[in-house]
Amino acid sequence: MKKFLKGIIIGIGKIMPGVSGAMLAISLNVYEKMLEAISNILKKPKQSIKYLFSLALGMLFSIIIFSKFIKFCLDKYYLYTIALFIGLMLGGLYNFARKKIIINYKNFAYFFISFMFVFLLPIMLKFTLKIEKVNLIYLIFMGVLDAFATIVPGVSGTALLMIFNCYNLIINSFSNIFSIESIIILFPFFIGFIFGGFMLSKIMNNLYNKLPDETNSSILGFAVSSMLILLLEYIKNINLNNILSFFLIIIGFIISKFLDN
Repeated sequence: MKKFLKGIIIGIGKIMPGVSGAMLAISLNVYEKMLEAISNILKKPKQSIKYLFSLALGMLFSIIIFSKFIKFCLDKYYLYTIALFIGLMLGGLYNFARKKIIINYKNFAYFFISFMFVFLLPIMLKFTLKIEKVNLIYLIFMGVLDAFATIVPGVSGTALLMIFNCYNLIINSFSNIFSIESIIILFPFFIGFIFGGFMLSKIMNNLYNKLPDETNSSILGFAVSSMLILLLEYIKNINLNNILSFFLIIIGFIISKFLDN
């Protein structure tokens, strides 16, 4: 039950743009064991499944239950909702950088490379990848992308899905998970998520063991770039009629600090 409740909190973080589920997993002291269980699921299936089952069940439960609420907020109060998420992400970045980052030239280089990768990737894809309709490969790739955000602390999966214009499709499918259309969409998404989660957990495990400072600097670069893209979207849409949404950034920052504590 304790792991199930922690899974619920992590799941809420996964469906909120700007919030990293992996960062919440670190705050709840389940990240390292979760990473180890996923990466060793073929070697130690019984132990891994035993640890992951209640955690994953809590995540799935919260995603299904809260997805309609998040969708409603985005449909009716888009800018106010995005402002709150920006504040949450800023708070998470502050907490992460304060605890994990060592400033030097080498770590800054890792930060800069990962920052530019996330920031420029949507721009490059806009000119090189034309997706006229949803297809199998696209959904599998979105699943891998969401797994990347789930495994890598500091990266918001929903922010990345927003960048690739897939967030509404996935959140709507979770809101109506028992319909045939939703199952058709979510099945390849889950295939990509499971495959990506397994492979990335092994990579992250090795990176943390061999290059902890460089890995944390890269994670910060991914997170800052994702947050900046959301911030630019917010600035583009703000006007005198919704200027009060700015205060939600401050509220989000305070909430993030509370979650960290």
